[in-house]
Amino acid sequence: MTPSHNHEIQKMKRFHKTLMDQFGYSHKTVGWFTKESQETIFRILCGIANLNQKTILDVGCGLGHLIDFLKDEFVNCAYTGIDFSEDLMEMAKREHPHHPFLTGDFFSYPFSETYDYVLASGPFNYRVKGQKKYIESAIFRMYSLANRGVAFNLTSLFCPENIKFKEAYYYDPVKIIQFCLTLTPYVVFKQNYMPEQFTIYMYVKKH
Repeated sequence: MTPSHNHEIQKMKRFHKTLMDQFGYSHKTVGWFTKESQETIFRILCGIANLNQKTILDVGCGLGHLIDFLKDEFVNCAYTGIDFSEDLMEMAKREHPHHPFLTGDFFSYPFSETYDYVLASGPFNYRVKGQKKYIESAIFRMYSLANRGVAFNLTSLFCPENIKFKEAYYYDPVKIIQFCLTLTPYVVFKQNYMPEQFTIYMYVKKH
């Protein structure tokens, strides 16, 4: 995030620290009501490609729960997670000591390498100032770090009103797709798995 978002970062940190103190190493700490819904999200996200023996960057990785899904579905994924919450990263490192976790702001972190696939499950759904610039900067940064592709999900403008949260921003999928198409012609859109969100795949080139 930009310096103007520092207060929002601190607010998000406090929010997840409160949940972590209450639930510990749980899907609830990172905002999922059920483990089943979290696994559904992971399955859609990882549907971008065969991730066997690929390098993966998990943006806004939280407690690293994606690792548990990857090891059951794929072989020899080289996983790296990044999150701005020191508290979440401390617990993630304890739970997954054999995987690298980076603590810092994804927007400014000095990455020393790129990754086959960059994945992001929900970290950009918070309301922030300058939402359009924020999400476009996030998508551009993810794409610039990917050798093969990017998969991310966002809360959808077409989410039923009765399940919306005031803390979340609900994106217009058409506008997100239009921006993604400025970076690559290889874009896939999915909103057929749950009503409140959609997933985008972006491929660096056709594989």
